[in-house]
Parts: sequence; structure tokens; C-alpha cells
Amino acid sequence: MAKQTTPVKFSKSRHALSDRTLKHIKVLAAALLVGGFSAAFQAPSFADEDAEPLRFARGFSGNFLAAQIAGGDNDTLAAVQFFERALSRDPGNPVLIQQAFFLHLINGSVEEAVPFAKDILQFDASNDLARTVLGVTALKKGNFGQAAGQFDKASGQAPLELLTNQLLAAWSEAGKEDLAASIARIDKLEGPDWYESFRSFHAGLIAAHLGDQEQAFARVARAYEYDQSALRIVEGFARLQALKGSPEKGLAAIRAFKQQVPRHPYMDRVEADINDGKRVELAGSSLKGAAEVLFGLGSALGRDGGSELPKIYLQLSLYLNPQSDLAIMALVDVYNDDEQYALAVDLVDGLPEESVFADAANIEAARNLARLEKVDEAIKRLTNIARETDDPFPANLALANVLRFEKRFEEANAIYNIIIDGVDAPERRHWSLFYSRAITYERTDQWDAAEDDFRKALELFPDQPLVLNYLGYSFVDKGINLDEALGMIEKAVEQRPEEGFILDSLGWAYFKLGRYGEAVVQLEKATEKMAADPLVHDHLGDAYWRAGRTLEAQFQWAHARDLEPENPDDLAKIEDKLENGLPPEAARKVAAKQTDTVIDQANDEGKARRTHIVADGESLWDIAKSLLGDGDAYLDILELNRDRLPESGPLVVGTELHIPDRK
Repeated sequence: MAKQTTPVKFSKSRHALSDRTLKHIKVLAAALLVGGFSAAFQAPSFADEDAEPLRFARGFSGNFLAAQIAGGDNDTLAAVQFFERALSRDPGNPVLIQQAFFLHLINGSVEEAVPFAKDILQFDASNDLARTVLGVTALKKGNFGQAAGQFDKASGQAPLELLTNQLLAAWSEAGKEDLAASIARIDKLEGPDWYESFRSFHAGLIAAHLGDQEQAFARVARAYEYDQSALRIVEGFARLQALKGSPEKGLAAIRAFKQQVPRHPYMDRVEADINDGKRVELAGSSLKGAAEVLFGLGSALGRDGGSELPKIYLQLSLYLNPQSDLAIMALVDVYNDDEQYALAVDLVDGLPEESVFADAANIEAARNLARLEKVDEAIKRLTNIARETDDPFPANLALANVLRFEKRFEEANAIYNIIIDGVDAPERRHWSLFYSRAITYERTDQWDAAEDDFRKALELFPDQPLVLNYLGYSFVDKGINLDEALGMIEKAVEQRPEEGFILDSLGWAYFKLGRYGEAVVQLEKATEKMAADPLVHDHLGDAYWRAGRTLEAQFQWAHARDLEPENPDDLAKIEDKLENGLPPEAARKVAAKQTDTVIDQANDEGKARRTHIVADGESLWDIAKSLLGDGDAYLDILELNRDRLPESGPLVVGTELHIPDRK
């Protein structure tokens, strides 16, 4: 498994928060879920268009079991329907009510969650998430006083709950155009120090929304002082500085942000707006301000690898502001992390056409279509993007990669040629282009061109481990440049000692060099890292056989066969080895230590001679029985190897023994 071609993960668009803020928030992430939603339910999965309609059971237990199974499969759309059907058989069941409530929120069915929120409060008046949902739906309808009342009734026992509901209450007051009441709520909000960026930022947004620019400048500047990595805080600081007549201060903040997150399309637009003197409102309405609260917290929780709660917060944010491209992209990121690719595609399709994320998001949606085995649709989407966009490079690169992962190497090669031809002066960052094109050359039997591209990639990025591994493995597999190949792979292992596919390369190099004991050690490590890979088990079986451990070799080959290799030729070879073993080792070619020449290892009479590496627990009798078919032939082995055998005691593991010819 030496030739890994893992795609690059989509660049995150989430709202960035400082590490110290995230450190505190992640401790609180499960607070709203305690006693409620089961951890088995992680992410919604849109049902297949061709799937059969759900079939409900007649009784309670059947529907409850079906709901659990659907949840375990991450199909929360089906799960909520089964829970509701079970609830119809057992009305008032608190567990079922809470499950249905959480599932509706995760699915983005906020209105459908409202009746369950009301039911929950009948038996759990301290459930803050239920209060949040009722407040958010009231706010959506413009009932600002009612919304504030719901947020005030929340217990606020946990810091995250308190912050969420009180910031939402402040925006409810802003909906009534009461600046003093809004700011007063925020100012009396006490909690841990990581509150500060949220408190100051939202006080500033409210002040800007209600026309107090001086207070807006001061509050947002305070938020920026606390956290200079948060996308929206940096944007707010930059736009307000420009409005104040200090655009250079704002642009300097943007440049500092882009040093950490280069080529961010959203921040590029903010920078362009400031340079053009364009004025953009930071909130626009109390609903968008409240949506900002939920987006900021939800995206922060999502960054920390959460599942249910980030989805709930982001869905509530989109309920209040469906056109927020930042919230959409944050939710897309969370679903991609959960491998909910169909849902991520649908979210991208809901992006506003004018969104700065449109091209990048549609490229990622195409990758997701490929992951869903809708390759033709993915190729069509990428081709259209490349034709219509001002910069076809990203779409062409994604297209070439999709074709390569689908093993359509000639088509991929043609696209890589177009991309590379468009690069005037290749830089270090272009190494992966030559590496990827080299793979397409190698897979289409154009080795000279492949080697040139691999070496070009190393010229641009010396000692890049993926390139070292692939090129080194290819040399070993071809039986050429063995000393150079081993050195390359050993360098790759030094940099990536835990990568199973690189350990496999090292073990296979040792095998090809006849160093079977060392091959076994490395290949055993590789199988631990890549237990489901048939090629690694096949390699280990070969190494065991040459090391004289024939029973273990048969086991590994059988395991490789059962793992169903993709290539039919590989499967046929494994089945042949299971029946016949490896053929007797011919005159082995080994690399001379001091030169690049290759020599035949032979005995004094010039005849080819086999060698055997002693494995743990082996005796001379075992070796003679295995290799010569007669245990008594151990005397012949003893005679030939007296200079390398111990005077007494067991054989030393790793000792290389000469094996006499038996005709």
C-alpha cells in the first residue's frame, strides 16, 4: 500500500475564535444535551431519491427499534418519523418527546420542534434549549417582547446557555429599538473571561444597528483587542475603522488576518469593499443579529469536532437568516466532517448565487458527488465551473483529481497537462501538480515521464514524504535503483513513522532486497496500521514465506483474499500462492554495499544458493523440513553455516543462513 493518493480536504470557512475561547467552550458543548438526545444520533442524511417509502410498525416497540436503527445509520429524517409514530402509541413519553425535539432541530425543522419544546417544558421547566427555541421562533415572527420573556425564563445554569439566551434577549430588545435596554442586558452579563469577545462584539453590532457609531467603534475595538482571529470581529473592526475615517487601520487588521488565513474569499470581499469606499451594514436587522449569535457559537463548537449541538445552533441561525452564506458554509463543513455528503451538496445548492463562496463550495459539492459515486454528475459540474469562472485553476484541479481517484488516468493526465502548462514559474506549492501527473504517467506505463515528474516534485519540495515513498516504492517494484529507493523510503518513514502505507513500502523494499527478517518487522507494523488492506497482508504473507514461517504466510494470504482485492489479477496470484506457495527462490540479486552494481549471490562452485533469515522459535530441523523437505537435512545446513551459528543454545533471530541446493 505504498501509493497513497488522498485528496486535499476542503479549506474551512468557519468563524475563527481564539484558542483560549475554544478551550472553554468545548467543555460546555454537551451542556444543552444532558439527559436528552442520544449520542447515537449524529447527523441527518437525506434519503435516497429512489428509496422506498418508510414502513411503520403497528406497535410501539417496532417503531422505537426502527428509530434507533435509523439513528445508528445517521438517517435522522427517518428516525424522527419512527419516534413520532412510537409517540403516537405512547403519548407523553418524555424520552420520545425529547428525541423528536432534538431530531427536528438537527434536521432544520424548527417549526416542527416547537410543540415538542412546549411539551418538554411541562415536565422540565429548566430545559434551556426548549426556551431558546421558543424565543427564537417568537423573534422570527417579530414578537420581540415575547421572545425576550422566553430567553429570560431560561435557567442559565451553564455558561454557554446563559450567554446564548442573554445575547438573544439583547437582540430582542434591539428589535424594539431600545438601545439602552439592549446594552444594559449585555453589560450585566457576567461569566468566564471568554465571554468578552461575544459581549463586546454584539454590543458593538447593536450600537451600530441602532445608530450609536461612537459606542459601536469602542465596543468592537474591545472585541478585536480580545480576539484578532475571529472572522466577523475582524470584519467589524475593519469596516467601522473605515467608516470612522481610518481605512488603513482596518486594512491592516485584514492583512494580519490573511497572514493566518490566506486567500479567504469572504475577507477578500471585505478588503475590496473598503478600498472601494463601499459601506455595508454589519447586522442589518435584529433577526440577523440574533442569527449572528447562533452562528458564532455554532461554528465555534463545530470547529472543536462536535456533532449535534453545532448543527442545532447553525440550523437555528439559518432559520433566522436563511441567506447567510457564512452559516451555510459552517454547516457544510460540519456535515463534511461527518461524511454526510448528500446533505452538504443540498446545502451548497442553497447558497445565494452572489456568494463569494459559490465557486469553492460548488467545487466541494462536486467532490462530494464523486464520493457518493455520482461521478458523471461531478465531472459535469466541475467542467461547467471551469468554463464559466474567471479562474479555472481550482475547478480543473478538482476535475483532474476526481478522474485520477476514479482511475481514469489518461483523462486526468490531459487535465494536469492543461494546469501545469498554465504555470509560468513552478514554485514549492506546485509540487503536488507534478506528483499527481506523475501518478497518471506511471499508471499508464509511461515510466520515463513519470520519473521526470516525481523528480521535479522533489526539486520543488525536497524530501516530501509522499513523493519519496511513491518514487522509492516504484523503483523497488521495478527492481531498479535499489540503494536510492531504500534511502528515499527510509527518509519518508522518518517523517511519517505512523503511516501504514509508508511502512509497507519499507517492508517491501527489504523483501525485494532479500532482507526478510527486517521485511517481516516492518510489514507487521504496516498491517497493524492498515488492517483492512489486502495488499499489505499479501506482502506480509510473502515475507513470512521467505522467512520460513509458512503457516503464518498461508494465514495472511487467506486474509488478503477474504479482504477482496480490487484487481482480479492480484486475487488470482493470491489464490495461486495459497495452493502452491511461492516458487523456490532463484539466484537472488542483492545490491552491493559499496557500489551501485548488482551481483549474484553464489557458492564457491558458482551455483546459485538460497538464504534464509532465522525467525523467532525456529530450529535447524524446522528450517530443513520446510525448505529441503527433510528435517534430517539440518546437518547439511549446519555444515554450511558453522561460522555463523552459536556454539550452544537456540538460533539467533535474524541470522542469515545459507541453504544448500537439493536436487
